[in-house]
Amino acid sequence: MNNNPGVPITEPRCPVQDEDKEYCHGTPQVPCPECFLIAYCSDECRRFHWTSHNRSCVGPLRRRVLDDLNDKNINQLREDPCYWAKHAATDVLDLARNEGKEFDGTLELLLVGESSLRHLMYTICKLPDTAKPKIKATINETSSHHLARLVLTVLLLTDDSNDPLTNAETVVHLWYSAKMPSSMVQHVEHVAGEILRIALADLEFLHENGRVPKDMPFPITLPRGGSQGTTVEIDINRQQWWQVNKYLSRTKNVGKRDCKWFRERDCRNYTESLASIKRRMTHARVAGMKRWRADGLLLPYGHPREEFDTPNPYVFSLELDGRSLFFQDNSLYPIGATQEPLAEWPMKELLNYDCGPALNDVYGKMFYYVRNMCLTFQQRIKSLKSHIRINSMAIHTLAVHLGRGSVRLQFDRIEAAHYWDKRPFITMVSLGTLLRHEDENPNATLLTLTRKTVDHNLQSVAADLYQERQLMCIENGTKLDELAPPISLGAPKYHPRNTRRELGLLVWRNWDKFSDRYLASEHYFNLLNVLADVEQPERGLTATKFFGIGLKRKNTITSRWPNRIVHKRTDAPSLLDFNRWLGWTDVRPERWLEWKRFGDVSDEAWGQFFKLSSIEDSEIMSEAAAKKEVEAAIRKAIQDKLEKIDAPMQRSNEENEGTK
Repeated sequence: MNNNPGVPITEPRCPVQDEDKEYCHGTPQVPCPECFLIAYCSDECRRFHWTSHNRSCVGPLRRRVLDDLNDKNINQLREDPCYWAKHAATDVLDLARNEGKEFDGTLELLLVGESSLRHLMYTICKLPDTAKPKIKATINETSSHHLARLVLTVLLLTDDSNDPLTNAETVVHLWYSAKMPSSMVQHVEHVAGEILRIALADLEFLHENGRVPKDMPFPITLPRGGSQGTTVEIDINRQQWWQVNKYLSRTKNVGKRDCKWFRERDCRNYTESLASIKRRMTHARVAGMKRWRADGLLLPYGHPREEFDTPNPYVFSLELDGRSLFFQDNSLYPIGATQEPLAEWPMKELLNYDCGPALNDVYGKMFYYVRNMCLTFQQRIKSLKSHIRINSMAIHTLAVHLGRGSVRLQFDRIEAAHYWDKRPFITMVSLGTLLRHEDENPNATLLTLTRKTVDHNLQSVAADLYQERQLMCIENGTKLDELAPPISLGAPKYHPRNTRRELGLLVWRNWDKFSDRYLASEHYFNLLNVLADVEQPERGLTATKFFGIGLKRKNTITSRWPNRIVHKRTDAPSLLDFNRWLGWTDVRPERWLEWKRFGDVSDEAWGQFFKLSSIEDSEIMSEAAAKKEVEAAIRKAIQDKLEKIDAPMQRSNEENEGTK
């Protein structure tokens, strides 16, 4: 096994440097008592480092005046673009409660939500030790940067010729960090580069001989490691193969100032303001988040950054007229990438992860948590017979593509997560037909997630919302009165106490009632209600019965409310749990909806539904077109900046030429 000695492995270390800039080799044991974000090997090192740490410690932060309180409220950025998924990875099988803890049959999984490899990793890591299922997982990513990241990550995590810890460390930074050590970029090239280039060369040969259509996906299977023989099948078209290989090119002519400028610009436009954040987060959370925004490195708070000298070339997609900008040549910084990535993993598991005495170092916890997840996944996947298929296409084409050949693929689990809130009708029509019938597998489930059903203002909950507004200033007889006491009449709208009380009332809201009212309203599938040539007295979600899909009354796979800390009025969360919830990167209530397939529809009926769903899709496309106009404006602004930078250099060169 090859252990690449050039790839630095992150371990707890004392952050103190001597006069020669050499780091102390002691093991951190003594935390900073002010912030608990950083730890030292001794009190001596802690006192020595205080003159440096004092500038970022939360002690001085407490004494600073909050930003202007007349600022945008916490909900204003909810629909802003986000590079990171807003929901946590989940176990899409839960074998112990469903197929059984000793299950050894075949399971087909289809994962089409945001960054869905997380769900596969989490699921494999949560398998009972006694289970030996044969996993066939199909993962679909639609954007070029997420596709490239998926391909490279899968190749790294199924590699058995290099040290698993090196591969795990590399995956963490490939996924999340704005910069990487150059040796780590070389490691990605070593593990994945040659394989992908050979595959592309084979594809080009077939294309030149007329055996591969230009726009049709062409699957290439790559045998990987493991005692049972893991295989990876990359089923994408020729252009997508070229895009994936493009990300292997090293970034050129990109300086630290460029990287910093793009992150600062993205931060200004697409992140929650500091004033808003300080109203709901603890001082330590704010300090950790500010460091993430500044450098974009997923590392423990006090860990050295010097080795991270190369812009991460694996996360970009937008073309910019051949100009080399940041991370990837000819690409633009991905919109929303300075937002926090914490929500991609379960809050409670991540925050409870032990990473030493720096108890408030949330990003340090995330680093070690995700790296350990990568290590566990590598170990477990090698003991299973598994096949991972990678696709990249719009979900409305999946039913046709995955059903080609003599046997139409049917899946035991389908994860569609965020698609439900964006495109519920086309999600049901496209993916419902791929779900295995309950007669074949009573545990077969389509998983969708909604973030819109609790914080709405439909008329059906108007009385509840009115009562909530009254409870801002009077006690409600729950633990909330201690955690976030009522505010006084006339208190500033944007005062931190106001924010804590408002969000606290959301925590104690009857989520089930609000959600059920929302799901039963006519806005769901209203297009079908109006246009379908079928008698339909019901409204809302019951409309899905027309294509044989029904909503389960009780979830059997996922937690119904994954980010809920209060389930009834008498619940009494601790101050720590309450502050953790308030300070999480996203506090919007999330609900997993689970569906089963109990009936079939004719091809004619399915075609009718598909046509209706395309109308919904056209509305989505018009919104996307408007977004493209915004992106075009951003590209123009960047080009203008580059021209201003280039102009003095060009004049200087011309003057030099004239002198010669």
